[in-house]
Amino acid sequence: MIYVLRQWENGSISGPKWHLERNNVPYQIIEAHTSPQYPDLKKGDAIIGLGGPPSVVTLHEPDYEHEFLLYEAGFLGYAALQEIPFLGICLSHQLRAKMESNPVESRTYEFGLQTIELTKEGRAHWLFEGLPPALTVYQHHRDHVTTVNSGAFLLAASANCSVESVAWDDCSASVQCHPEVLISDIPDALTKYPKSLAATGLTVDEMLARLQPNYVELMIRFFDNFLIRAGCLKPRRTAVLFE
Repeated sequence: MIYVLRQWENGSISGPKWHLERNNVPYQIIEAHTSPQYPDLKKGDAIIGLGGPPSVVTLHEPDYEHEFLLYEAGFLGYAALQEIPFLGICLSHQLRAKMESNPVESRTYEFGLQTIELTKEGRAHWLFEGLPPALTVYQHHRDHVTTVNSGAFLLAASANCSVESVAWDDCSASVQCHPEVLISDIPDALTKYPKSLAATGLTVDEMLARLQPNYVELMIRFFDNFLIRAGCLKPRRTAVLFE
């Protein structure tokens, strides 16, 4: 069972659902923002944590307002001890970083289709297996993980964000970008925030021109890599998706 953690009431789950249903992988949506009772985890389970507006910059301060993320941190901490595969996206990436005592700060606002570059470790990691060393992916965040402590490995960075992806352990990794946003949803994601788009200096069409021709195949490969690591799919035979 794949547990998908939705971090806010209006959070889109169309992307994760598409990838899971395409592969006939059973899943359950957990409305994490309501501080639910989390499920008992067992061998064969995995977790995908999604993004959302809350900030974890002040997570450990006494007056922290998003109490549900404290419960979620406990759940993810237990999952890590049980070696449950985990993929964190945006807010969930930042939450895992704070759990591991890595700093998260509000910095440059990153929006739209932006390029991330894989590190040497990223090019060799299971999450990016078969993918090119540079990927253009949808971004929407102001908070940034700024450094990664010893024991974790930096997998990707971008011009505006020094920590775009991290391997936390053998079965857990996270990304700051939004690979779950379907290509059909990207135009709406861009036009929904006109001020943010205007700040980039690009029109919607100019931003969409940044998409790699095989974007859909690349994002399928990304999610399939996680599902393979989670034991939901058989390892593939083809080595790479690019030349």
